[in-house]
Amino acid sequence: MVPEVSIIMSAFNEENFLDKSLQSVLHQTFDKWELLITDDCSSDSSWKILQRYRNLDKRIRLFSNKINKGLAKNLNMMIKETNSQIIVRFDCDDLMHKERLQKQFQFLAKNEDISVVGSGANLIDSEGGFIKTVLMPETDDLIKKYLIKGPAFIHPATMMRKSFLENLNGYDENLKKAQDYDLWLRGRSKYEYANIQEPLISYRVRLKTNNLLSIRNSLLIRFKHFDGMEKLKTLFWFIKETLAYLKK
Repeated sequence: MVPEVSIIMSAFNEENFLDKSLQSVLHQTFDKWELLITDDCSSDSSWKILQRYRNLDKRIRLFSNKINKGLAKNLNMMIKETNSQIIVRFDCDDLMHKERLQKQFQFLAKNEDISVVGSGANLIDSEGGFIKTVLMPETDDLIKKYLIKGPAFIHPATMMRKSFLENLNGYDENLKKAQDYDLWLRGRSKYEYANIQEPLISYRVRLKTNNLLSIRNSLLIRFKHFDGMEKLKTLFWFIKETLAYLKK
């Protein structure tokens, strides 16, 4: 069976979450998929778990790195290896709701002008406990206005046309963080975006470190893409976010 969508995931020491994440893929109502997963030199049992699932389902394809290459390089490599024209992002600690692939695939089929479709998400904690539901801006114009503030998509909830990724040369491998935000900004003048207004994944919120580094990276990406008033607004945003972080 030729897959109609290709799911790409990168794993690094995800043994605590991989089982449930992969089970959520296997239980999709839409079954014309392939799943590409790269183990990025994990030191835990992630690779053994991945091998077990590959033996269970031939739609799963595995890759393994002898050194840690980082998210962007892994995603770009897998994009080139996919056998469909639709790419699905997903992370190893998140959960797909069972109709996620079906609803997003049908949306792109009905809206040929849309290159990226995301969705909302149920935020969950490290133990899987529900925190809250988050919805992202729905239409192309609202998404592009929101991009001035920050990412307008939940990255592991996105489904993209392969041509979109190929024409933009994929993810920027020089970036350690916010590669997705950079991608959305690079595509905003040529491609149309949308978000389905319901949660189609459960997104795991884990304890974050280096928040100041994340704020700095976001600032650099915005300065790279913005001009004039947008750049000035970004500077004010940086000052506000830094002061808020320092007060914690």
